Amino acid sequence: MEEKKMRVFIPTGVYPPDVGGPATYVPLLEKYLPRYGFTVDVLPFRVVRFLPKGISHLVYFFMALARAFRADIIYAQDAVSVGFPARLASVIARKPFVVKIVGDHVWEQARQRFGVTEELDDFALYQMGRPYLLFLRALQLFVVRGAKQVIVPGHYLKKIVMRWGVPEDHIEVVYNGVELPPVVHDPDIMIARPLIVSVGRLVPWKGFDEVIRAVSASPWHLTIVGDGPLRKELESLAHSEGCGARVHFTGLLPREKLHGLLKVADAFVLYSTYEGLPHVLIEAMALGTPVVASDIEGNREVVTNGREGILVSSYDDRSARTARGLPSYDDRSARKARGLFSGDVSALYDAIKETLENKEETQRRVTAARLRAADFSVEQTMQGLVKVLHLL
Repeated sequence: MEEKKMRVFIPTGVYPPDVGGPATYVPLLEKYLPRYGFTVDVLPFRVVRFLPKGISHLVYFFMALARAFRADIIYAQDAVSVGFPARLASVIARKPFVVKIVGDHVWEQARQRFGVTEELDDFALYQMGRPYLLFLRALQLFVVRGAKQVIVPGHYLKKIVMRWGVPEDHIEVVYNGVELPPVVHDPDIMIARPLIVSVGRLVPWKGFDEVIRAVSASPWHLTIVGDGPLRKELESLAHSEGCGARVHFTGLLPREKLHGLLKVADAFVLYSTYEGLPHVLIEAMALGTPVVASDIEGNREVVTNGREGILVSSYDDRSARTARGLPSYDDRSARKARGLFSGDVSALYDAIKETLENKEETQRRVTAARLRAADFSVEQTMQGLVKVLHLL
C-alpha cells in the first residue's frame, strides 16, 4: 500500500510575480517538496490584497483555517501578515505550526513609517513608544513563541530571533537554496558600459542613495532593479547629483530577465545596512558577476573575508564605533590588502573602481564566488527543511 504523503500548507505574503526572498523560495518548495513525500498547498496573500485592510486579513484567516484542517503541517512565510492568521488557524485546527523569519517586520515598519533610524541590532533593544509598533511586536511574538519550530535563513537572524525570547533549540538555520532559471536578455533595457547593477526594495536600509552618490563621481552607468516607497526620492537624487542620465530604474523584473541583466553586468553592488541572508547576492555570484557588498553580518555569511568579492564597511570612524560598543577596524590599507574596504561613499567608489580595473583580482574573486555559491544548493535547503518537518 502506498504511503500517504504529508500535507504542508504554506501561507505566504509574497509570491510570483512579486519579487523578494519568499517569492523565490516558495515556488522551490512547490517544485521539490513532493519529491520528499509531501503535498504542498500555497495560499498567497495577494488573493485578498484587493480588500480593505482588516477585512483582507479576516478573509485570509478563514481561507487559511479551511486549509489548516486539511493539512498535517502549517509552514508560514512571515510572522505578521500571514503568520498571525495562520497561527490562529493552527490553534483552532490543532496542527503543528512552523514559521520562517527572514527579517523583523516591526523594525521595517518603524524605519519606513515612523522615522526610526536605529539599525536592527540596536532596535532589538529599542523602547518603542508607538502603540502601532507595540501592537505589531505583540503579534510577532505571539507567532514566533507559539511555533513548534522557527526557521531562519542565516545565523545572524537566529541571534535576532533568540532576542525575542525564542529558545535556541526551537530555531533552525536552513540556508535558502539558489536555482537559476534560463537567462533572458531584455532588449528594452539599455546596456551601457561600465554597467553597475543593484537590486532590492527601494527602502531606506538598502543603501541605494549611497550607490547613486558613488556612481555620480564616475562615468559608470547604474541600473537599479526593484520598486518601493523611495523610488521618486532616489530618482530626484540621481538628477541632483548630476548622474540622472546614467542611472536607470527598471522597476520589478521577472527573475529570468533580472538574471540576464546580472549576467552582463560589470559589477553587482549590494550596499544595504541590513540583510538576513542576501539571496540576490548568491545569485549574482553563481552567475559569475563580480560583487561588492556592505560588510554586515548577513553578507559575511556569503562573502567570506573578501575572498569572493569586496566587502565595504560604512563605518570609518574608530571612536564612533568604540562608543557604540563595536570593534574598531584596522587601518584602510590593511583592510584593502585583505580585500576589504572601510569608509562610506568614497570607500564604495574605491571598491567598485577596484573591481572594474583590477581584472586579474576580480577574476580570482569570481572563480571563488562561483564555488561559494554552490554551497547554497536547493538540495541542501530541502534536506534541511525536510529534517525539521519530519521531527514535528
